Amino acid sequence: MAGIYAAGCFTPLRLYYDTIRYFNIKDCIEYGCSPDSAAAKDFLPYGYPILLAGLSRLGILQSFTIVLINCLYAFMGLYLLKKIFREHISSVLFAVLVLFNWTWITIVTCPLSEMQYFFLSSASLYCFLTYTRKKSYASLLLSFLCCILAILTRTAGVTLAAALIIGLLWHRKDLIRRIPRRYVLLFITVLALGAISLFFVRRLRVGDYSSYFYTYFKKDTGHFILSNLDNHLTETGELFLNVPLTTVASKWHIPSIRILYMAAGLVFFCIFIHRLVTQKDRLPFYIKIYLLLYSLMIFNWPYYDPRFWVPIFPLMVIALMPPPVTRWAPLFKNFFIAYFAIGTITAALWLYTCFNKQRFARSQAGGIYRREYETHFFGKPQTDSAHYNQDAIDILRRYDKYGR
Repeated sequence: MAGIYAAGCFTPLRLYYDTIRYFNIKDCIEYGCSPDSAAAKDFLPYGYPILLAGLSRLGILQSFTIVLINCLYAFMGLYLLKKIFREHISSVLFAVLVLFNWTWITIVTCPLSEMQYFFLSSASLYCFLTYTRKKSYASLLLSFLCCILAILTRTAGVTLAAALIIGLLWHRKDLIRRIPRRYVLLFITVLALGAISLFFVRRLRVGDYSSYFYTYFKKDTGHFILSNLDNHLTETGELFLNVPLTTVASKWHIPSIRILYMAAGLVFFCIFIHRLVTQKDRLPFYIKIYLLLYSLMIFNWPYYDPRFWVPIFPLMVIALMPPPVTRWAPLFKNFFIAYFAIGTITAALWLYTCFNKQRFARSQAGGIYRREYETHFFGKPQTDSAHYNQDAIDILRRYDKYGR
């Protein structure tokens, strides 16, 4: 699988809606832009566009470099999680469950911030564990530094910051009990004011994201809740069944297929929450808090996309992995065989599509940018029915050498 991931370095640049936004912000950072431009007003964090701008200044911003860096982020992040849980998991089983998942196969090769955030959040969690074991304040400082970089990469990192703070208070609870109550209240007040101030730091754009929650919630509270449950349970079903809903829906017209995915997602998520609550030794307290806060945030996000779960999917896998001796072992074995087989087929089809330009243009991002890819690959669109985006054409022309 490492070889298949590496093969993605030699494939055309992948476009998504957010990819175009990242590249536009990158141009705004590198060359400047009008304060009234869409890129200047975009609320996406600047962490990933800064990386793109740095690669551009070095003259190496192309699909090969982007995928290579994403692969390094992915494997280094998995290595750090293996270090955290080395006494509780099978490293090979863990790697297979993550690397053979369809979301990872597709997202690792995309110019998106998921892998950068995954690495930084994993590094933060590992450094915090080092602090709790060795009482190293340098590790604690490094943990919060990685957390800040994670927030600058994805605003969802605020859940990591909250988990680290709660974990720190929990770890030092004996010391806190000996501190006079008035000082504890003062500390909590300062901490709360600091958290609130994040909403007013323009570069972090926390306030922009929070407005989405409030706007949709206020508009129709019932629809907001039910729609989010539908979307995010379906995403969870797609993750652990290891087959995207769109693939099944397009191949087999099964009635109520989305309901089946949502039901599967509900089962997996309930098992996941149960494992978080009942496992005392495998998952450190602060990681449990992080997973709960991140999941709560996703279930309140009024948009559908399975890639939202990519940064915490490896931690969810660790939480769901049963111990070696358990009455559920036969069931897990059968599930693993099916999961592995589906992942292998997905990887093979993905690899074939990568080097077939016609299929690549039709399948990448659901074919939304088919006309742009066909224009880039063949000099003209093969159909006039697809969406057209000049920014996408310009990005492919400037940064994709394999499609020329």
